[in-house]
Amino acid sequence: MTTRDGAETPTRPEHHAALRQAAAAERRLMEREQRAERRLAQAKERLARAEDRLVQTQERVARRRARVDEAEAALRQRQADRTAGPPATPNEAEAGTGADRKAVGGNDEGSGAEPQPVAPDEGAGG
Repeated sequence: MTTRDGAETPTRPEHHAALRQAAAAERRLMEREQRAERRLAQAKERLARAEDRLVQTQERVARRRARVDEAEAALRQRQADRTAGPPATPNEAEAGTGADRKAVGGNDEGSGAEPQPVAPDEGAGG
């Protein structure tokens, strides 16, 4: 069978074979698309898990950084204590580290006590 322009039209069996091939090609395309969709979903799940792990890691790093900062502050305090030297009296040794002692009277700054003048007769012992 021919068309007006002289091209042959496919017979029924040839037409069915062409339709089957087109349907198979369409099915393959759909399967590829579905596989790509599954791969995308899996990639998104992996990304979400990785982001969760990243947040946990960042939180852990922040906690460790805080501990390092605390340790550095403790070291600076110990260095300041050593620089200030040992306490002058046993009472000061019991009261604390001595790093925050006042230069006058030996009182701790945080105690709120003002240095009291000593009367001349109290120091004579008699």
